Order: sequence, then structure tokens, then C-alpha cells
Amino acid sequence: TLLATAQRTLPATGQHTIQSTAQQTLPAHTLLATPQQTLPASTQQAAISVPFIDDQVSSSNNLHSCLSTVLSSSPSVCPSWKIACPDPLTICKLEVQQIEQGSRGHVIMSLTIDTELKLTLHYLHRQLNGVRCPIISTLPSVITSVAVLLQVMKTLDTTKCCVGNSDAPFVEFWQHRSSTLHGTSNPGSGHLENKFGVMSIHHNDCQYILPSTKHHDRCSKCCTLRNTLRSQVHRFKKTNHDASSPAHSSHVNYRYESLSSMSSRLSDVHKQCHAVTVRLNQLRDKIAANTEVAGISLDEESHDDIKTIASEEFKFMKDQPKDSFKYIFWQQQLEAASKKDARSMRWHPLMIRWCLYIRHKSSGAYESLRKSGCLYLPSQRTLRDYTHYVEAAAGFSTEVDKMLMNAANIDTCPVRETCVILLLDEMHIKEDLIFDKHTGAMIGFTDLGDFNMHLLHFEDNMLNDTPPKPQLAKSMMVFMVRGLFTRLQFPYAQFPCANLTGDQLYDPFWEAVRRIETCGFKVLGATLDGNSVNRRLIKLHKPSEDLVYKVDNPYAQEKRDLLFFSDPPHIMKTIRNCWESKSRHLWNNGKSITWSHLTSLYHRDTAPGMGIRMVPKIKLEHIKLTSFSKMRVDLAAQVLSQSVSSAIKLTGGEEATETARFVELCDKWFDAFNVHNYTQGIRKRKEFKSLIHLEMISG
Repeated sequence: TLLATAQRTLPATGQHTIQSTAQQTLPAHTLLATPQQTLPASTQQAAISVPFIDDQVSSSNNLHSCLSTVLSSSPSVCPSWKIACPDPLTICKLEVQQIEQGSRGHVIMSLTIDTELKLTLHYLHRQLNGVRCPIISTLPSVITSVAVLLQVMKTLDTTKCCVGNSDAPFVEFWQHRSSTLHGTSNPGSGHLENKFGVMSIHHNDCQYILPSTKHHDRCSKCCTLRNTLRSQVHRFKKTNHDASSPAHSSHVNYRYESLSSMSSRLSDVHKQCHAVTVRLNQLRDKIAANTEVAGISLDEESHDDIKTIASEEFKFMKDQPKDSFKYIFWQQQLEAASKKDARSMRWHPLMIRWCLYIRHKSSGAYESLRKSGCLYLPSQRTLRDYTHYVEAAAGFSTEVDKMLMNAANIDTCPVRETCVILLLDEMHIKEDLIFDKHTGAMIGFTDLGDFNMHLLHFEDNMLNDTPPKPQLAKSMMVFMVRGLFTRLQFPYAQFPCANLTGDQLYDPFWEAVRRIETCGFKVLGATLDGNSVNRRLIKLHKPSEDLVYKVDNPYAQEKRDLLFFSDPPHIMKTIRNCWESKSRHLWNNGKSITWSHLTSLYHRDTAPGMGIRMVPKIKLEHIKLTSFSKMRVDLAAQVLSQSVSSAIKLTGGEEATETARFVELCDKWFDAFNVHNYTQGIRKRKEFKSLIHLEMISG
């Protein structure tokens, strides 16, 4: 709207005229002012002819005349728009591109107004509609005045264009696929466009024009197409790579492959696992959706029929003993099925123990079995009441003493079943702190008992001027009670520690012996591994002696010794590691005991054409030891076995006789200590598993 204080007249051409002696052009912003405003004093004497843009227009010619006057008199109103054709009226938006010879303009979009003043929008010579481009639905369909047309042009100036997918790998793949599809237009739901020399792939339903508020430069359809292109390009490259490179066989043992081949094979396994996981999740979602749509809910009558069938089947269980687990299990299932509220079910102790055993093996498997609907089982919350009956804490507990006595039936069991061994072992744990919401305490600090903690604090005060800070536990020292003539296995106490020493372990060890003896058991010995902490603990009892294997038990009612045993599996691994070590030289009777005798046996036994192997269990992992394989007891026991000793005697010659005898003695020693009862040696045809041959080992 033109604002002026002069008198306005409206000629037939639909223009207002302002007379002035100066030939000045009004600023562009005055064309869009409100009619109530007045022109500034510097422009009141202007004399130009501009259209009254709010006036209604009757034809496209009239609209063309008014728009031409506005754009010529005020070029800054819509500088990127130019009138291309008067009939039908076509207005184009230009984009300037810089080239070596200068600059060049390209038509981005155009507006066409027909004789009925209806508006049509084109983008790169494509006519857009409101279905494909939502912005068109916000524009007026009929242009009634110049102001409406200027508003449309300004609205389109604030939009941005969809860039499509112009990445070089995508374009190259698209062109390659198009050329190999025998003249078809494209290999997917898109098309390739040349936008001023730049190739880009757009979706067939691309919006082309996006609002300025959209964060991305692509429409949603082109984003979906981009994901499809990315997967197709990746699959295309992988197919070409697999065709050009040799395939990796899944039947070749890892020890015969190179590092790069194993890495490639492991990567393929990870991809297969990921694909299987994705497919599994898709099938689960599909099954859940189908069940929701086509599933059938049982009514009360069908539910009663199933209960009746179960009751009829239960009649066959009447022949079973009533105290048997099979009878109790079926009875509990029938009772749980008849309960309308699961909270009213009371579970038998045998069912609780069985469920605790299953959950201990795999918590996820137990939960899947419980939710399958095939069986009625206690909830995790019910089982937690039993597993957390006694609060787990560091150190000793009177409640744990009572549980130990109940587990062994100490009041009724024979005297020989009270003989136990105390096992000590240290396990590494992850350093962390946990807040106990029931007690408000922080769990994760070291705790070796009150006496040891006072000694540690006193030592820190003497060595450091600052107050001692609590240490996070890095390992857990566990005390376990094991029956000599029973299957009793009971975790008795645990102590979180950081840098445990033999002196610190002395007091908890004898406190455990005292409490177990007080409960009515007879502690005949203690089994420990061979680390420096345990060796120091044993040495403290008799510092003046070189070898300490027993000590008086001060808490025994009768005079009785407490024996110290080194853990046989740890000794077995230590013997094997010393035999394999290149820094140690073993010999006996002037003949060497070397690892090369075992290596030669393995290479001879696995040579081509040898037929039946003498030591089929010996693999390359037995010969080439790593830091992980050195910790495996089964590998040490299979190397130090009777079969290996016999094979070395047969193939090693005279120089390997001491090596074969060394392996045979280790096998007999391990048989003597790895036995549970008197008859095990007879059943397994291993004479040294019988205790009467224990004295023959030293012969």
C-alpha cells in the first residue's frame, strides 16, 4: 500500500498518482505500509506512479501490469523473482551460479497464473501439488491482488530445496545398476536428476520444497531412500569383495589360520550373530502382533476342562511315593492351577529348593520357563525371601553357624561325618561401591575383622601424617567348609581385601577354626593354593622349620593336629609349568626331563599317514601354552597322564625314560589325591585311586 498525504485518485489502470517536482523513488518498505501511516517529509514531494497492491484485480493482464510496476519501482521487494511471460503470467525465481567465465542464472521454481487467476507452482519444470508438497496447501489457490502474490513469493523465499542424495558412491551405484537393468529407468523407488550439473538421486515422491523450520536438508522420503541406498551400496561392495577374495572356511581350526584370517572370520561371525538377533526380534514382534490379533482367550469352561484333564492324569501319580519329588511336583502344579490368586499359593520346600537350583544355573532360563505358561513356578520375589534369609555381610555370623549345623544335621549325624576340611581361596573382584538401602551403609571397602582393621589403621597413622582413607576391595578371601566323608560344601565366610598378607590372614583363619570346632565339627586340615600369602600363613606357625605341614589344633577337644594341604590342581599346574619352562632344567639319574620329548611325541603322532593316534587327547593347545591355557587344570592332567607316559616310553627311546617315569609318577600322585571313596579306583580301573596304594608312590 502506498501511503501519502496528497489527494489520491484511482485511474482506470488501477494506479494512484502523486505529483512532485523531484523525480525520486519511494523506499521499498513504503509499499508495504498501512494506509493510516503518512510518508516521511523527505518523500512527500515525490511524484511516481505505483499500484495500489491491496486492490482487487480482475484479470491476469491487470495483475501483470500492477506487478510489473511494483517490481520496477521497488526492486528490493522480491529481488530473486522475475517476470518471464505475460500470458499466461509466469514469474520465475532465479539462482545465480558462479562459473569460470562469470556468473550464470538458473530457474529454480516458477509461478503461473492462468486467466482465472489460479496459481500453479513448478519446481525444476515439475508441477507440484499439495499431496506431494505440503507447503502448497498453505498457499492460496487463487490470486486476488498483488499483495497476495507478493506474500506467496516471500513465503517461497523463506523455504529451502531438498538436496536429495548427491553422494558420489550413491550416484555411481545408481548409474551402474541402471546400466545393468537392460534399459529400465531406475533400480529402485527413485530417479536421478541433473540439477545444474550436479547429479542427485530423489525419491519418486520427493517434496522438493521444505519449510525453513526443518532441521534437515532432505525430505523424509529422500531420507528413507538414503538408508536404502546405504545398505544397497554396502551389500554391493561386500558382494564384489567376496567374489574377488577367497572364501573363509568355517571348518578350519583356528590354530592353523593366520591372524588376519582369524580376524576376518571373527568379524563374519559377529555379523551373522547380529543378523540372527535382528531376525529373532522381528519374529518375536510378528508373533506378538499375530497373537494379539488372532489369539484366543480361554473362557472359564475351557479352563475348567484343562483342570479336569490334569486331575485325571494326576490319578496315575497315586502309585508314586508321597514323599517323592515327582508326586510333590504334580500335586503343587495341580494346586497352583486351581488358585485364582497366585499370592495364596504355598510352595513345598522341595519345590523351593528345585527352583533355587534352576535359577542358580540360569536366572534368564528360569524366568522364561515361569512365563511360558507350561509350569507354575514361584516368582523371583518369593525365591529372594529364601536366598536373602540371612543378610550377606563380611566376616563371621552366628546365623551362618546355625545354617552350617542344619546343613550337616550335626545333632544326628555319625562322628565320621563331622570331619571337615577348611578351604581358603582368594578371588579377584571389580572395585566398586554399592549403597545398601536397608542399612544405609556403603559396601565395597576392605574388611578383615576388627582386630586387623585396627592394626592397619595404626600402621597408616605411623607411616603417614594424614588420616588413613578407606580402601576399595580388589579381591575376596573366601572360607569354605568341605566334608571329608560327605558331600557337604558350605561357603562359610568372606573378607573383602585389597593387599592381603599372610600376617593379616592368621587371625581370621584361627577364628574360623574355633567357630567350626564350637559348632561340633572336627577340622582335620586346611587346603590352600601355593601363592605367597598362603605360604606365609603356614610359615608363621613354625618360623624356625623349613617345612611346615601340620600344627597343633588348640581348639580341639582331644589332642589333634591340623594338617596343611596344597591344592592338588594347583600343584599339578605348577609341575606342568615348571616342566614346560625353558629357564628350568629337570633331570634324574643323569638323564634330562625335557618338554621336547612331549613335543616330539605330538609331531610324530599327528604326522600324515600315522593312522590311529596313541595320544588322541593331546592337541596343539597342550603343547603351545599361553597365559590362559596355563591356568587350565584339564590340560595339565591330560599331559601328565598314564597314556602320555606309555607313549613316550614307546617312541622316545632310552634318553626319554626318566621323562616317562616323571609323567607316570605325577599321574599316580594325582590319582591318589583325586578320589572320593574307597571303590572309585576299582570302578575306573585306576589302582592308584585306591587309598591302599598311596604309600607305593614314593617307591
